[in-house]
Amino acid sequence: MNTKYRKHIKSEHLKLKRLNFKNLILSTGKGILFVFGWIILFGSNTSTAQCKSDSVVTYQVVGETRVIASVEYFTYDLKDSLLTNRLIEYQNGKAFPLYENKYSYSKLKGNTVIAYENCKWVAERAIFKPVVKVTRTYSKNGLLLSEVHDDLAAEPNPANLDTKIDFRYTKTGDLISNLLSRWNSTTNSWVGESYVAYEYKNGLMTESTTSDWDSSSQDWKAKWRSDYVYDTNKTLLETVSYRFENYAWIPDTRTYYGLDSTQALKGVIVQKWNGAKRGWDNQSYYVMKLNDKDQTDTEIHLSWSGKEWVVDLTFFYIYNEQGQVIQILNDKKEIMVDRFCR
Repeated sequence: MNTKYRKHIKSEHLKLKRLNFKNLILSTGKGILFVFGWIILFGSNTSTAQCKSDSVVTYQVVGETRVIASVEYFTYDLKDSLLTNRLIEYQNGKAFPLYENKYSYSKLKGNTVIAYENCKWVAERAIFKPVVKVTRTYSKNGLLLSEVHDDLAAEPNPANLDTKIDFRYTKTGDLISNLLSRWNSTTNSWVGESYVAYEYKNGLMTESTTSDWDSSSQDWKAKWRSDYVYDTNKTLLETVSYRFENYAWIPDTRTYYGLDSTQALKGVIVQKWNGAKRGWDNQSYYVMKLNDKDQTDTEIHLSWSGKEWVVDLTFFYIYNEQGQVIQILNDKKEIMVDRFCR
């Protein structure tokens, strides 16, 4: 990476070691309103270290009371493949359906095709109306080859093709590029819109560049770039993103990954580039305390006040014997997510 902004700063790694984890937990005594949008990530049955569930219940704290925020239900076929998941939101104790996903599975030329329809609840008609259909095709080795989006809500012609992403890999399975195309209904063809290329060195991804198609010059124009830095153990240490402006790469965001093996801590620091100061400003900090199985036991979210890190949220994770997340607790050890495993 040849840029005048490239300066590796190791002080952030030292900050991770200086944080007193016990004091961090004790400083979260304030009541926390549960972040519904964030926790929805844990409702999925596809996240890592999570069991297949018949249902997932999330809660939020209103005042001093813990109430149900949402319930997600799952159904499966005889092969235990996911057929549907339906999300119900609760407001003042009343249930309001939000969406339902319907899944189907097939084979095409030896490849696996998984499609799902996302249906949003239409209260006036009391039905789930299909909005978008996503079709993903996987190779025999499980690599994602393509993803096609059909806009089922388009008017007046429903089931219009919307976007498609094609993925290319090396012979060893490393991602080389992905091309985002949009359907042109006038020419009935796919038109390239965004292209991401990946570079590797010694088996490690070192750079990714995002380019947009310029119809006037009929050429790809670089817009974004991310550089990846590793330590001597080939562990990701830092990611820096740049945007291309006025014929130069301008820093935008830096994410630093720290590890303190003595305290069994992992940390992620996110910083934004300050052009006026010609340096990085702290933004977010995520600290994970690991258990003896190297799983996240406690997770703390902090934000930068301008002078110091301030604790915003604290979560505790509970696992079953198979090492899968079954509960997430808040700072008061109240259950905020219940996963009812199959």
